[in-house]
Amino acid sequence: MLTSVDEETKTMMLLELKKYLIEKQEATLEELSQHFHEDPDIIADMLEHWINKGNVVKTMPTDACGGCNLTCGMSHLAIYSWKNKSEGESHA
Repeated sequence: MLTSVDEETKTMMLLELKKYLIEKQEATLEELSQHFHEDPDIIADMLEHWINKGNVVKTMPTDACGGCNLTCGMSHLAIYSWKNKSEGESHA
C-alpha cells in the first residue's frame, strides 16, 4: 500500500495517474503499469485510492464470458476509468 513511497512522491504519482485517466478516459492495470514503469501492485494501490474517493470506476469485462466470478483469470482485464471529467478537481 504505497508505504515505501514518501508522501510527496505518493501525491505526485496519484496526480499523474489522475491526469492520465482523464486524458485517456480508460486503461487496464497492465497499460497503467507499463506507462508509469511501476509494479502493478503499486498502481493497484493508487487506483484504490481514487476508487475509494469515488473518482475511478473499475469495470470488469463480463461481456466476454457472460459473467465474472474472478476464477477464470480475467480479473487482470479490468478497465479503470475516471468517473467524470468535471470531477477532475478532486485532490489527492
